[in-house]
Amino acid sequence: MARQPERWKGLIMYGLLFFWIIGVVYLAVVGLLLYRVKPKSGKALVLIAAILIPNADHWYYQYELAQYCKNEAGFKVHQQVSHRQGFANLVGWYRDDFAAKNIAVGYVEWPVAEPNGTGAMVTTYWRSDRLPDGSSSKPYQIANYSAPYELVRLQIDTGQFIESTYQIKRRSDNYVIANFSWRSYYGSWFPRAVLGRGDLVAGCGEGGQMLTRQQWVKKDSGAYDDGLPSLSKFINQTFTAN
Repeated sequence: MARQPERWKGLIMYGLLFFWIIGVVYLAVVGLLLYRVKPKSGKALVLIAAILIPNADHWYYQYELAQYCKNEAGFKVHQQVSHRQGFANLVGWYRDDFAAKNIAVGYVEWPVAEPNGTGAMVTTYWRSDRLPDGSSSKPYQIANYSAPYELVRLQIDTGQFIESTYQIKRRSDNYVIANFSWRSYYGSWFPRAVLGRGDLVAGCGEGGQMLTRQQWVKKDSGAYDDGLPSLSKFINQTFTAN
């Protein structure tokens, strides 16, 4: 999944180059101070300051992530609804067999945008019903959504964090009956500038626990980006009433 629109890639590269230059200058200044300062105690203070200054924000961001994971992340089901109901899936994915294998709801509806003969994009609406044996019906076209609920996704990218939230909303009044939130952390300026690190550092699991990069990327961790297993659990926990 792209973390930034295509048009921002050039600016991002220039920004990374700028921070890399700042990082190199910073290391050069530290080296010069270590050369100029003669007492061992002074050199020790320079090294301590050199470590603390670039990492202070990193430690703060990790603390902020831990607090978010503890208090905000994970499944928050405010109102359970009947598993016989269905929802309109507006998050941009669908597989014909997904409902049959993963989501125990009455039906799923979703949009499909395709070009018509003139090149203009036309949106059609499709639905798949859950059959008595637990399988899903073949998708068929409908005039418009009829489901009383919808699944949407919100995302905020601050550079250091990506915060994502899936919401199940009641379509009649936009009331959020459940949300599944997590945050992923991509490091502070210093490791990204000097060490070239811009990958995931840590994030929140589906239960609100803080996960390291190694834990996050495990397929069964329930935390990887767009993780359908976590999403299906979230939906099934919401659509559980009779």
